[in-house]
Amino acid sequence: MRMKTRRGLIGTLAGAAALLLSACSTSGAADKGDGSGDEPATPAGNFGDCEITENPEVHELDLIEPGNVTTKVPLPTPGAIIGDTPDTVSGGYLYCIAAEIANRGGASDITLQNTTFEAIISGVDSDFDYTVWDVIITPEREEVIDFATPYRTFDATVVTLEGSDVTPENFKDKRIGTLNGARQAPWIEENVKPSQQLRAYNENQEMITALITGQIDAFVHDTDGALLFVGENIDQGLVPVGRLPIEFSVGPVLKKGDPNTPAVSKIVEDMLADGTMDAIYEKWVYPKWGGYTVDDIPEWNVATN
Repeated sequence: MRMKTRRGLIGTLAGAAALLLSACSTSGAADKGDGSGDEPATPAGNFGDCEITENPEVHELDLIEPGNVTTKVPLPTPGAIIGDTPDTVSGGYLYCIAAEIANRGGASDITLQNTTFEAIISGVDSDFDYTVWDVIITPEREEVIDFATPYRTFDATVVTLEGSDVTPENFKDKRIGTLNGARQAPWIEENVKPSQQLRAYNENQEMITALITGQIDAFVHDTDGALLFVGENIDQGLVPVGRLPIEFSVGPVLKKGDPNTPAVSKIVEDMLADGTMDAIYEKWVYPKWGGYTVDDIPEWNVATN
């Protein structure tokens, strides 16, 4: 499976460019907290530094606070959300996807609050309108939360350090890291049958640090995220060396049975069709990949027969 790359985006981006206007810059607002827990947050004056479609087709959302979308994400989320605390967030692809959904849902503002990944996927935290945080869609999660139409489909990439001897042939014998609960882990266990126990990490930075300090030989992450990590840590020698056919999709999360799910799904479908989603990735994602594209990374066959 090949994830959609920058090739073929020119036509859709041209259409999207006609729709997009620069939003107002983030308004100065009082600090509401330190970014931990579930504290109230300050709306990012209109939609921060995101480029928002002018006069889009609106699919009205029934919001907790009329005119203002409440969304929650785990912070910090380096590379995907610009700003480490709710009151400092101003951009990033995840934030701008959420902002554009808000715009097309009839809202004029967005309020960001902090939560945990576990609270989102378990449905424990549902006091928000929707969240966009690259949450993988699985049957188990669909039992407790709603997913709108997927906005992205990934495969997975193996990241190691420059000069490492990690290859498809010896991958199963290396110390491999994944995020705790990541879908990559059971795929690797079942198909690669590693000779050493996988190392699970709760946070992206923890996993990256483990690689840099030699605690693991490689880690596996979705390709978009992996290339962001490479771009941010290229001076530390991170390199993408192979892609694995671990296919999964991500979509906006809403509480189970939320009446807004169909409208959010239609908004995502519109964004995919008119090139807006591509434009968001072109601005916020691809330039941060350290000069790599998906096609630069060879596909690995590491399955053990």
